[in-house]
Amino acid sequence: MSILKHKRSIDDIYPIYNKTVLLRVDYNIPIKDSTIPKPRESRLRASLPTIRRVISRGGKAIVMSHLGRPTGHNLNVLRDEEKRRKYLKIWRDEKGTGKTTFFALCDGEEKRKILSWSSVAEEAKALGMGSGVGKTDLFASLEDEEKKMLLHRFQRDIHYGRNDNFPQLRQYHGFEEELTLRPVARRLEELLNEDLEEGHPRVVVRFAEDCMHAEEEAKRLEPGQVLLLENVRFYSNENAREESERMIMARKIASYGDYFVSDAFGTSHRNSATMVGIPKVMGHGCCGYLMKKEIEAFADV
Repeated sequence: MSILKHKRSIDDIYPIYNKTVLLRVDYNIPIKDSTIPKPRESRLRASLPTIRRVISRGGKAIVMSHLGRPTGHNLNVLRDEEKRRKYLKIWRDEKGTGKTTFFALCDGEEKRKILSWSSVAEEAKALGMGSGVGKTDLFASLEDEEKKMLLHRFQRDIHYGRNDNFPQLRQYHGFEEELTLRPVARRLEELLNEDLEEGHPRVVVRFAEDCMHAEEEAKRLEPGQVLLLENVRFYSNENAREESERMIMARKIASYGDYFVSDAFGTSHRNSATMVGIPKVMGHGCCGYLMKKEIEAFADV
């Protein structure tokens, strides 16, 4: 006999009209050249019934997910507005691939070596060997293709390429994996507008480039609209070891909405800010249709 009990689902939420539903999904899918391969769209399509349940009843859906394993930034580090904007611009320009993050992990000699191959080699010569002299900022200013070329050359270099102390090599599979959810927002809007009944208003999916500073985007949402937050792992608080760090993020995102729905079965085992912290802050939570289906399947075992 199964020990699984009935779980509250999105069908138990009332009222939904003009309420904001925080929806945690699993959009951990490969993206290349800002495009999602059609055979890998299944996770997006699996989330559609839950999202449609919210917006068809006049609710507002704020969708959040992780993508890949970027080395995120601690929120405390990015409290400085200028620094936050700089890191966001780097993330956006690099499509979340982490080239500058990888470069930042190199020591002074390795940074100088990489920059010596670049179009800013002369400027790099004037910089010292110490930390904080501007080598990482100089690298960040390069075009994305040049960054990729330099780091591939660095990996192939006989002397430097044998250094395996860089976690980014494992996390980014080289530098090809794109870890921004912006392309997902575009495709999600297309999918939500497929097969609309005649006369039904088009579904709008907006995108918030910073999941921890999305208050204004959340306020501007209208009934029937969707907001997708940028990759929650942009911040290391999502999977921080210390609960206090995770709860900083959980409290912030929880402030955007009225209800919490989990539809990310594949990550339901993680004690993360967005999986466990948010419902703890809000004092409630329920499952979406995908999660409900998986739970019922286990209950029948």
